Amino acid sequence: VKLHVPDAVLAHPLIATEPLPAQPLSVQFVWSWSDGSVDLSGTLGQVEFSAAGTAEMSPLHTEVDLTIEPTALHKIVAVFGERIPEATRARMSGTLGLSAHVEGPPWQLDPRPSARNLRVAGALPHGFRSRMVRWQAQDSTGRLVLRQTGPAHPDWTPLSQAGWLPMAVVAAEDGSFQTHLGYALGAIGQAIAQARQGDRLRGGSTLTQQLAKNLFLGGERTLVRKLRELLLALELEAALPKPAILGLYLNV
Repeated sequence: VKLHVPDAVLAHPLIATEPLPAQPLSVQFVWSWSDGSVDLSGTLGQVEFSAAGTAEMSPLHTEVDLTIEPTALHKIVAVFGERIPEATRARMSGTLGLSAHVEGPPWQLDPRPSARNLRVAGALPHGFRSRMVRWQAQDSTGRLVLRQTGPAHPDWTPLSQAGWLPMAVVAAEDGSFQTHLGYALGAIGQAIAQARQGDRLRGGSTLTQQLAKNLFLGGERTLVRKLRELLLALELEAALPKPAILGLYLNV
């Protein structure tokens, strides 16, 4: 079977709160009745994907290995269009990829994401300054108010005066904080594996990604927000030393 949709629109609550922009989708699917073998390949926008395995009808059972070959980060981000507004100003390099074993029913997913040489510049909001940072937060009534912090703010608490809290937070939230580049592939894989149809995308964020969310993003748990987190976290890691990121996270 060959399928080509010039203006495919993807919509799912795990992907984004709104449908993705229309883009070309091509799929070629081969299923052998004799041995149940499955071979699938296709493209969505500029992203290529493939899958190979078996599918039996009686009893119903599918077992395939899905692959998204390492793809330029900007091509993956382009699939989401205006849902990732940082893409209009950011300069991106490096690749993302994914291999996954899918089996069911009951459906099980074993994802193995990959990344190489990821770099982002220009994603942070214009005028971002680490010495005085402003962000929106809810007050006790649920109303959004503008808050600010940073080393230049009179209420700033430096790490040297925070006691054991910095070490405790790193131990509890992000054990690899001192060595990662803003993301943790193992945690991302676990978050994908735990996702189920109708559920929210869970966890997988480093402290740097959590800081990006708290400063710049909303609370939705979708793939779009995770990608926005990644872009912002990559630039935060390049722009600030680890102590500055941790200090800003704790004060926010």
